[in-house]
This record gives sequence, C-alpha cells and structure tokens, in this order.
Amino acid sequence: GKTQIFLLHIPAKGIDFFENSALSLGDESLEKKIISKSRNSLDTKMKMDIAPELEEEEWIIRTSFPIGLDMQAEFFPLMPSAKIHPEVTDLYEAIFEMTNDNEMNTIW
Repeated sequence: GKTQIFLLHIPAKGIDFFENSALSLGDESLEKKIISKSRNSLDTKMKMDIAPELEEEEWIIRTSFPIGLDMQAEFFPLMPSAKIHPEVTDLYEAIFEMTNDNEMNTIW
C-alpha cells in the first residue's frame, strides 16, 4: 500500500554522461541497478522504527500540504539543515566524481 518516489539528483555536468551512456553492471543497466537498490532500501526501511527526526514538529509542518510551502505560501529554504546521511555519501561522491562536477554541488 505504499508508493515510492525516488529522486536522484544528477549534477548539471553529469546529465550528458547519464543520457549518452549505456552503462551496465553485469546483466543490469545502471538505471535498473539504481532502481533495484532503492526498492530494496525502501523494503528494509519499511521494517524499521520511525526515525525520531521524522516525528519532529518542524518536519511534519514542512511535509504537510502544500508540500514545500509554509502557511504564508513561501517556499522553505532549499539548503538542508542536516548533513548528507552516511548511507548515501558514497553514491553522492561517486556521481560527483564521475561527472567531474566541482562548481555547484559540494557536501555541506
């Protein structure tokens, strides 16, 4: 009864790399591998206890309708208040390095 929406940030310099590459890892394409890993990750997380941060009032307000806007219809800031989660740091850095991106995207 859940729907997963997986958003992958591809740095601007990496768009051509991903559009024009038919990367494969064994029998699977890179795209299928990413989808498979994200689905497995969701299945694992669905069995976990809810992270306390997701029950904080600020998060609940930020993710209430309309998503991304406060009660005055102003956008919430784009810059996150937390560091990149350790589980995704390796993927983030791999994409950053593969695309030679060094202008707009840095780990905060």
